[in-house]
Amino acid sequence: MPDTPNHDRTAAIINAMTNGQGDSQLEQTLALLRQVRDLREAATAPRKPSRTSANVVRSMQRQIRRMEEHSEMLACALGACPACWGSDPDCRQCAGEGSPGFFLPDEACFDRFVLPVIRKLTQTERRPASRFSQNRPASPFRQDIPNAFKFKGDLE
Repeated sequence: MPDTPNHDRTAAIINAMTNGQGDSQLEQTLALLRQVRDLREAATAPRKPSRTSANVVRSMQRQIRRMEEHSEMLACALGACPACWGSDPDCRQCAGEGSPGFFLPDEACFDRFVLPVIRKLTQTERRPASRFSQNRPASPFRQDIPNAFKFKGDLE
C-alpha cells in the first residue's frame, strides 16, 4: 500500500529523532506500524460478498422456504396449527391449542401425507424401528386407536 500523509509525518519525526542517522530499531517499529495500519485498513474495508457465498445464502433461503411449505402442508394434513403446531400461547390462529387433531385435517394434504402411512401400517407385520421410537415405552393412548389404524401385528 502507498504511504499516507500520516506515514510521511511519522517518518519525518523518526528522521528528526535520529538526526538523520537512521535507527534500525525505530525503522523496524515503523515497519510494524505500517503493517498494523495495513491490516486495520484491510479488516475495515467494505467487502462485496463473493458469488459463492451469495449462492449459498440463496440456496439456504430456498431450502428454508421449502421446509416451511412442507411443515405447513403436514400441519394441515394432521389438523395442527400451521403457524405454531400448538406450541405458542400467543399464536393468533390457535392461542397455543393447535396441536395435531385440533382442526379438521385438510383432505388433500391428509391424502398426500397421512393416508399412505395408514395403508403401510395396516400391511405391516411389525413396527419399523426409528430413532424416535427406540427406547420409549408404548403409548397408553394406543388402546384408543381404532383397529383400522393399528399395526397388523397389534390385532392378533
